[in-house]
Formats: sequence, structure tokens, C-alpha cells
Amino acid sequence: MIANHRKKVVATQLKQSYSILYNAIKLSESENGSYEYWDIPENTPNSLEIFSNKYILPYITYLETGIANNNNNTTININGNEKLFYIKLVNGTTIAFHRGGGIDIYVDINGDKKPNKAGYDQFAFLLNISNSLSYSKGFAPLGRNRVLQSRENTLISCGKNEPWLCSAIIEFDGWEIKKDYPYRI
Repeated sequence: MIANHRKKVVATQLKQSYSILYNAIKLSESENGSYEYWDIPENTPNSLEIFSNKYILPYITYLETGIANNNNNTTININGNEKLFYIKLVNGTTIAFHRGGGIDIYVDINGDKKPNKAGYDQFAFLLNISNSLSYSKGFAPLGRNRVLQSRENTLISCGKNEPWLCSAIIEFDGWEIKKDYPYRI
């Protein structure tokens, strides 16, 4: 019973994070034009901060922002000691930005609280500003295209070596963590 409650809490918080970011992007588009024409930042914390200051921060409620690595202000770990630009929201969520195939947006749904692991309380979204056909168009959970092609294969990848894909599984399953989810929440 406790496990089921925890699964519902995680799925609800993930959906809420998605909604906050989705709405911010839509509001930003109404003032800044389509995301397809936004300035594409470099993968540096300063460039991502400039991007966020223009396109994201005016449209969300947050407590603080900063540049951090995994050893100080943020618990999101993507690549060793890579520096990230992060935002701490008023609801306790931490968001960190990375420039990959688009703007990778990593979300820790409970901020500094443990377990601070991908697939458990940390998830990934992508704003595909480069319009790469490898990814879903626009803003989506990382891996949305893959889960649409094969939920089973994406679920296996989520549970093995690509836990950042788990957000796509949860979205695909109707913002619910099903019994076959690979992590014990």
C-alpha cells in the first residue's frame, strides 16, 4: 500500500514538472516566437543561463538559480563533474539544463531529498530546438519517440543503462508507474 502511494506521488510530481515546463515554453512562445527560432545555446552553464533567463525563467515561479556541479548546489548527476545551470522551483523541484541533441532538461522532483537517482526521483525531458528527427518534435519526455516505437524495448533500456528514458515510459502509461516499471519506487 505504501509502495502504491509512493508510485502515485512520483508520477504526479513528474506530471506536474512536465506541466510547469510545458506551460512556460508555451507562454514563452507567445512572446518570443516559436521555439524553432529561439537562440540555440552552447553547452556551457553561462550560455544555458542566458537561454533560461530569456525563454524559461520569466514564465515560472522559482526560488533560486545558479551554476553548480554535482558536488555542491544540485543533486542531478549526468556526467561526472559537469557544471549545470539549475533552477530551484517553489514546489521543491530542481531543474537543470544541458545542451545535447536539443536542450536536455533534467528534473529532480523532490530536490535535495534522496534517493537522487535517475528513474527514481530524477527524470529527463527534451526541448528539441534543433529539430533532429531522432527526437520528438518540440518539448517531450526524453525517449518519447522510442517508447512509441516499442514500449517493451524502451522499458528494458530504462531499467538497464538508460534510466533517463523512464520519464517517457511513465508518460506513455498515462502518467502512472505500472507494475513492470524496472525500479522499486
